[in-house]
Amino acid sequence: MSLFQFKYSKSNEPNQDGVICLREGELYLSISSDCSNYFSEDDFPFSLLFFDIWGNLSYSFDNLYPNTWANYLDSYHKEAKLLTSKGRELINWKWDIYKDGDKCYQIFENWAHNNQGSKGIAIGVNDGSAGEWIESVISGRLSAVLVEPTNEVCNRLKNNYNWMKWVNIEEKVITRFGGEVTFWEGDVSVCNSIIKEHSVGYSGDSVVEKKYDSITISDLTNKYNISGKWWLHVDVEGYDDELIYSLDDNNLPDIIVFEHVNFSEEKKNNLLSWLSDRNYRTELVYMNGVSIRN
Repeated sequence: MSLFQFKYSKSNEPNQDGVICLREGELYLSISSDCSNYFSEDDFPFSLLFFDIWGNLSYSFDNLYPNTWANYLDSYHKEAKLLTSKGRELINWKWDIYKDGDKCYQIFENWAHNNQGSKGIAIGVNDGSAGEWIESVISGRLSAVLVEPTNEVCNRLKNNYNWMKWVNIEEKVITRFGGEVTFWEGDVSVCNSIIKEHSVGYSGDSVVEKKYDSITISDLTNKYNISGKWWLHVDVEGYDDELIYSLDDNNLPDIIVFEHVNFSEEKKNNLLSWLSDRNYRTELVYMNGVSIRN
């Protein structure tokens, strides 16, 4: 038995109780009671630090002793370090697409390598710290239009990406038909949605109603001259299928990543049928799906 149990679970893997993880990428660390026999008292407490893709400290556990544990539910694109109180590094772990990513991440990354320079659109990106598209866009392999309607969050997105000449940012709501819509925003900004019940389910009483003049995906493809082999990433909290249905059959993306975890079986099956009719091959994991045109 080791002194440390350090385990990363993909979003589509069962956890220790045999239940599929509800969050993307849980990292679990436990410190054996035996550590007290091999580390001096002034080596404790240990700290477990998490850094985002830009190297910023995103979270830390600062009071870890023998026979304690910690878990972090969003380790995608993160680097984790376990340090003694003196700063000695015991573990250095960095999330890797092909080792730790699920099938959606791996398929999208492989497509990006084979189609470098392609344009694309990512809708509902929050501050740009999570998503299958991130590493390919940050590296410059793909150019992107990043869309996030919530003002405070979009300002963080701009701080993270405005320096990249191959990235454009749109502070917009995207809908199937365009026009004025109601958008529901709450404390859990990653779950802001055009669907009130969805946003309320995560943010409760903090949800507020906001009116937006929405635009369509076609408005974006026309504005940025996006056609041919292009990519689309959609994460719009239960509305993903409606945006996919709005795509022009004469200008379909080569690859689509979408979130289906909030769909009913009927809604999911209808979308899969629509994609199949347009010659897409689709792979699903617990939360997301990826479709590539044959």
